[in-house]
This record gives sequence, structure tokens and C-alpha cells, in this order.
Amino acid sequence: MIDTQPYIFPKLDDEPVSFLNVSFAASLLAINGVLSVVLGLGITKTLAIAAIRCLVQLTIMSLVLKRVLLSTNTGYSVLMTSILAALAAYEITYWRSTKRIPRMYIATFISVYSSSMFIGTLGSSFGLNAKPTWAAYKFIPTMGMLFGNCMVGVTMGIKSIFDILTTNKEEIEMNLAYGATRFEICKPILAQAMRNALIPTINNMSITGLISIPGMMTGQILGGADVTQAAYYQEK
Repeated sequence: MIDTQPYIFPKLDDEPVSFLNVSFAASLLAINGVLSVVLGLGITKTLAIAAIRCLVQLTIMSLVLKRVLLSTNTGYSVLMTSILAALAAYEITYWRSTKRIPRMYIATFISVYSSSMFIGTLGSSFGLNAKPTWAAYKFIPTMGMLFGNCMVGVTMGIKSIFDILTTNKEEIEMNLAYGATRFEICKPILAQAMRNALIPTINNMSITGLISIPGMMTGQILGGADVTQAAYYQEK
């Protein structure tokens, strides 16, 4: 007979994580910095900036979310989501992409915001059973993960498009000169870009639960939730 009762973790007397613990973990990044200098990788400055940004951004985010997540006003959820989407689009356009075109930021923002909001709303309402749908304590963390995954895919897709256009510039111009339509030119480029954009997602799904324990499930377990419920949240 299968036991359907949730497993209750034993009460552990772990000390709360302090800034000293965080500092020790962050100091391990110095190993990468040393390797960069020794091997001439040229990423020491980039690594230092990324580490400082991570620390500052997470600290600010924790202070903001502490107030927002306790609010029952769904307007805060929409506002916070819009801010996160704007920052994600800025990161993709001005930090991740080496090439840019006019109005690229606007197009990126619309793409990231509309797709993530659509999926996040459906997931929050039907997958997470949130009431109301845009309840901050569930909706904002979910949207944060969606934006993170979306940024990887969009960045890969944009890079792929620019690489193809640069490499096959003469061939594309020749096909246009012989009467090829924009649709005929863009279709294979977009198809390849979409394949490249989906590679990280497919790879992550392939190893999830076999090699890696993903973020949401890990957070639920560390918070003391039932493992099965944690798995359900990750699957949703």
C-alpha cells in the first residue's frame, strides 16, 4: 500500500544565513579572477562587475520585495512585473547584444513582457492556483524566473540572427536581387534562430530531476515544503 502522507522534515537547529556566510561564498569567485589573470582570459573586470552587481541587485530586490510581497494590491504585481521586463529588455539590448538596430529595445521589451505575462498569468491562475491570479507572493517570483529564462532564449535568438545576417550577407543580397521576397529570406533565418534559442531550455529540461535540482524545487525544499509538492511547483 502506497503511503500518501506528506513527509515531514525533522526540525533542525540551523543558524540563519548571515552576511558573513554570503561573503565567504562570494570570495570563492576570486579563484576565477586568478585563473583569468594567469590564463589571460581578459574577463577579470567583467567578472568583478557582475559579482558586485549581483550582490547589490539582490540586496535591493530583497528590500523591495519584503514590502511588495506582503501587499494584497495586485497593482503592485503588475507594476513590479513591468519594471522587471524593462530591466530585462535593457540588459538584453545594451549588455548582452553586441549589435543593435533602431527601436531594438522597444521590440525586445514588447516580446519579453507580452510572452512572459501571458504564460505567467495562465501559470499563476491554473498551475499555481493563486487567488487572486496576480497575488504578489506567487506571481512576482514566478515572473522573475520566466524573465530569466526568456532573457537567455531571446539573447541566443538575437545573436543567431545577427550572425547569420553577417555571415550570409552577400547570399541574402543576391537572392533579393533575383526577386526573393522578405518572407522567403527571413523564414530560414528565423527558424534557425528559434532552434538556437530553444537549446538552453531543452537542455535544462533534459537534465532536470536527473542531474540537477532546479531553483524553485530547491527553494521549496529548503523552506521545509513536502518534496512532492516542491516537484509539482517546479513542473508547473
